[in-house]
Amino acid sequence: MLKAENITRNDLIELFKSEGFDSSEMISVIEFLDKNKKVLKSKEYVEIGYIFPRSKMALFSCVQPTIRYTFKIRKSLLVLVALILGVDFETGLESLYLGLDGKINQIIHSIRDDEKCILHDVILGGRKKIEDFDFFEKECVNSYIKCGFREDGLCRRPLYETNAIVKSLVDRETVFVKRGKYRVTL
Repeated sequence: MLKAENITRNDLIELFKSEGFDSSEMISVIEFLDKNKKVLKSKEYVEIGYIFPRSKMALFSCVQPTIRYTFKIRKSLLVLVALILGVDFETGLESLYLGLDGKINQIIHSIRDDEKCILHDVILGGRKKIEDFDFFEKECVNSYIKCGFREDGLCRRPLYETNAIVKSLVDRETVFVKRGKYRVTL
């Protein structure tokens, strides 16, 4: 678990560096988790707070708030979300795997670019059948994820490819079905 209480952006970047996440882009992972809290387990949390300075001129000027981060998150979830969001790691991924369980390390290492969009949807939950992952000919809703199936803003991944990707994820035990819904092993 990675934990921080009421720290600034610079402190957050330093914390990530000390844990092997040598990228300022990791802040986007925290922001993603703050917006999608349902992916967190019961003892995990993410809060982003904004503190506005007190000023008599505040009504008439642009005031920059101080952003504070508080969280407790599994390192494996941070790595998975970072990979899906396409965070560019300056020192390479190998240092990130240190301290992760062997099975989790193996799962993360095996994720391909064409699987990231589906994994994103699995993380967010609610997918019950293969057709729930079918966005063929529809607007791509995950445009920030690197994906070879996107063309002119539309998803071009045919259902048979979706089926093959989900089957591969299940076969490799990256994803499993619990109570009729797909879930990520991490």
